[in-house]
Amino acid sequence: MKVGSFVDTNPQLTVKGIGYDKTLGSLEMTLRLRSHLAKLFNEQKKTSKNVFEHNRAMAKLLKEAERVKKILSANTETFAQVINCVCVWSCLLMN
Repeated sequence: MKVGSFVDTNPQLTVKGIGYDKTLGSLEMTLRLRSHLAKLFNEQKKTSKNVFEHNRAMAKLLKEAERVKKILSANTETFAQVINCVCVWSCLLMN
């Protein structure tokens, strides 16, 4: 389409291939993110307790992982914070 001296072209897209993982669903992604948060928590050594051994702490991390997953679906970074997860903890997650 030509408007005055400007020529407008419609860009074309060619799909070269697709890929997916049938085993990586929404829950699996949340569980992996929870494990990552728990590992980061243990690495900070703010307490002598292992967060993987406390069900309540893991439940709080699961809730935070779900929140972080929703934010990261639209943004490239977010702040994760868990209150009273064996102790107060926070970290910055970036892609």
